[in-house]
Amino acid sequence: MSKNTNLDLIFKALNFAARAHEGQKRKDKTDLAYIVHPIGAALLLMRAGADEAVIAAGLLHDVVEDCNVTLKELEKEFGREVATMVADVTEPGSSYSWEERKQHQIDYVKKMSRGSMMVKAADIIHNRWSLVSALEIEGPSILKNFHSPFSDYLKIDRKRYEELKNKWPTNPLLPELNQGIKQFEQALKLWSTKI
Repeated sequence: MSKNTNLDLIFKALNFAARAHEGQKRKDKTDLAYIVHPIGAALLLMRAGADEAVIAAGLLHDVVEDCNVTLKELEKEFGREVATMVADVTEPGSSYSWEERKQHQIDYVKKMSRGSMMVKAADIIHNRWSLVSALEIEGPSILKNFHSPFSDYLKIDRKRYEELKNKWPTNPLLPELNQGIKQFEQALKLWSTKI
């Protein structure tokens, strides 16, 4: 984030996301407020030098998918650039299977802007950090909160990483994404030996 960053847009996005996610909890730790995840993604984006529109999209990246917010509302409040990035990282609706939704996200990377790719990378990184932490703290009991075996998440993560790397090899979040996937894999191996 540069010294000239427009913090008004970021604070507006933070307030909007906090209201939209009010009362929601994370799947990996049921006592943790959901807003922790968009804030974590935004902090990763800030550290990577993203501009205010990308950071705002990071804060808002789940409001369409998980809340009663439309892309039209986002465009009205935050402009087309932010709304487009959120649209790019939003999975298709629940009428699709988990596998179809994840495959759509892999395929869609080819159409994403660099800002959208940064938001997607930050989203995955923070989700994997959270899962690794939850595995260490909660163990296998967290499995009941997820749609698919963790080995499936790992396969999808690897595919998304490869697509992101192929489209933009110098994405500043790629090294951290790769590291997060490796940590997740190590945690899964360690956890599976304890069953």
